[in-house]
Order: sequence, then C-alpha cells, then structure tokens
Amino acid sequence: MQKAKKCLEQGIERLNLVEDDKNPMARKQIVLAIVQMNVIEPDSELINVALQVSSKITEPVDYVESLIAIFSMTMNDRERGKTIVTCMSEAVERIPSPYEKASALLDIIPLALQNSDDDTPVILLKKADALTRKINIPQIADTIRDKIAQMYVVLYLKRNNTKYQEYAQEVTKTIENDEIRLHRLTQMGLEDTYEIPAQYEKIKVLVEKIIEDGAHPNQITSLEKLIRSVTDRGKGAILFCEIAILFRKESAEKIFNRLLQSAIKEARIIRPLSRRAFIMCDIAMKTHAAGSEKTAQEVLDLAIDAATNIRQSSLRDEVFDELGLAIKLMQGM
Repeated sequence: MQKAKKCLEQGIERLNLVEDDKNPMARKQIVLAIVQMNVIEPDSELINVALQVSSKITEPVDYVESLIAIFSMTMNDRERGKTIVTCMSEAVERIPSPYEKASALLDIIPLALQNSDDDTPVILLKKADALTRKINIPQIADTIRDKIAQMYVVLYLKRNNTKYQEYAQEVTKTIENDEIRLHRLTQMGLEDTYEIPAQYEKIKVLVEKIIEDGAHPNQITSLEKLIRSVTDRGKGAILFCEIAILFRKESAEKIFNRLLQSAIKEARIIRPLSRRAFIMCDIAMKTHAAGSEKTAQEVLDLAIDAATNIRQSSLRDEVFDELGLAIKLMQGM
C-alpha cells in the first residue's frame, strides 16, 4: 500500500504538467484511483486528497462524476456526504446542456436520498423536470421524464407519502410517447384512469384490428388518413413512425416502410426548420432503437439538412447541439 501511495503522490505532482484539455480527465482518473485505494484500506485522509484533486476540475460534468465517486468514501460520515451532495448540486448549475444537467441531477438524487430526510431530492427532481421543457427532441425528453417518475416512485416507497406518487403521475402524463407513458402508468396501476383522446382511440383500434386480422390495402389507407387528421403535423409524423415500428415488430416490413415514408413525408414540410430538424431527429432515434440503423441514418441526414438551412446562426447552433447529443446517444454515449 505504501508503494501505491507513493505512486499517487507522484501522479498528483505531475498534474500541473498535463495539457489543459486533458487535465480534467487526468484528475478524474486519479480520483477514481484514490477511491479504489480507499476500498482496499479505508483512510479518512484519502477523502481530503480526493477532494483537493477534484476541486481543480474545470469541466462541470467531470467534476460532478468525480464527486459521485468520492461520495462512496463517506458511508460512515453522513455530514460529509451531505456536504458533497451540496457541492454536486452547485456544480450542476454550471452544466450548459439541459440534457446533461438533468442527467447529472438524476445521478445525484439517489445519493441525496441516502444522506438526507429533507426535501433536497424533491427540489432536484423539480429542477430536472423543468429542464425537460428545454429539450426539443421528444424521445430524449421522454426518457428523462420517465426516470424522474421512477425516482418519485422510489421516494413514495421510501417515505410512504402519497404526494410523491401524485408527482410521479403528473410527470408521467407529460410523456409524449404512448408506449413509455402507458407502461409507466400500468406499473403504477393507473392505466385505466388515463383517457385516450377519441381520435387516438380510433387509430389504436384500427392498428390492433390490422395486426390481428391481417392487412387490407383499404385499411392501411384509412389508417394513414386518420393519422394525417392529427392537427399537429409534428405529432402526426411521430405517430406514423411509432405505428410503423409496431408493424415492424410484427414482421410486417412492407407496412413499416410505407408508414415510415409517410412519417418522413409529413416531417419534411414542417415549419419552422428547427422543429422539422427536431422531429426528423426523433424519428431517427426511434427507428434506430427499433433496429433499422440504415434508415435512421438517412432520416438523421434529413434532420441535419434542415438544421443547415436555418438562417439565424444562434438558433442553428442550438439545433446542431441537440442533434449532436442525439447522435452520441444513438452511438451509445
């Protein structure tokens, strides 16, 4: 162990020689090494060393991740754990991306639950929920909302307070994706209390009939007509995509391709261009998740084309930031 500590000291001494762009990662790696050393031979002084090394990490995401690792060293020191949670919460405010900020908050909340009986977890959950309104790609926002709902359920089970269950229901009902929303409501035993609008009920019944009895050309035409009657073209395009994926799961490739092309056709005439890019990207993410990676790439290219044609440079940059995030998520960030 003495040899390991000597190596650690040498590593810390050399941090000042590491290039600026690589320094945060180097510090994070040293923090992780300290955490591992503490597992082998617990030493309260190692926490101080880890905090000192991490304090100079300028990248907020890396800093929060380092603090999360250090938190595991404070299992026998509740007050110190609370202090580290506070530091994490403050650092999160410096993260520019709404998705990364919300994701970091969701990583912190379980730690806050371990070390606190106050409202800190709820405050952080409400912040994460508010951030989802700044995420313009529905699939990404829905994923965060679903995780928030799960956290509220955990709070409900831990504290036996029905208000947390109510919060979970409220968040779940804002999830746009029917499958994700209904799955979460079913888990909470509330699927029968959620009313599906009449228009969507007709679509649902027709889809189920086609899957059960087999497709007839007239039925597919009727289905397309029903979906096109959705007043919000963006929602209609996404609905085309989601139903196409349902048919793909049933090995009905021809219907999948036909409805997916309808989704793309609807999305291509959406204005403004920023929303067109977001809807196209959402279709790409859903298609990619369904296993049709080549088609997903083609749709993503259309999203990029739409973003490229945005004249306002600041808006164009914002759209490209979100498209970049989506690409990372599809690549398994």
